[in-house]
Amino acid sequence: MPAIPSSGELRFSMINGQFNRSLSAQVSIATAATGGYGAINTASAQRPNGTTPHNLSEWYGYHHAAASYTAVQFSAYSNSSGDYTCSLAENWFNYYRNDSTGVLYTTSGGSTVAPDGYYTAGSGPGKTWYHYLSGLVYNQALCGGGQI
Repeated sequence: MPAIPSSGELRFSMINGQFNRSLSAQVSIATAATGGYGAINTASAQRPNGTTPHNLSEWYGYHHAAASYTAVQFSAYSNSSGDYTCSLAENWFNYYRNDSTGVLYTTSGGSTVAPDGYYTAGSGPGKTWYHYLSGLVYNQALCGGGQI
């Protein structure tokens, strides 16, 4: 379901739609705003504040399916092998992992999936390599061998 528009006409059916409820079901603004139809998605840039008085206007721009991303840093990347990537000089890169799907992206909004390859994280004896395919971890190990 797309986000509720950030301006214009606002209907109760739009709130119902965000929570996959019947569009014609009765809506209590207080129940909706305090998570009674489903937890309020804090990843939505606009969302009801949960405090009284509750207003219909608090729902402008709410997107129940909005994704949140966690910033992650990797110290090296290559498309060769995990052990080779471990030998590279540290050159830190920022990526963003979708908190719901685990997919790794090069952009904070999740528009570009990280390239397939090997990434290292950390430094010293706990340095780990990760093999990503289609944005998801396919394999991982400690640099120099060993179990994680």
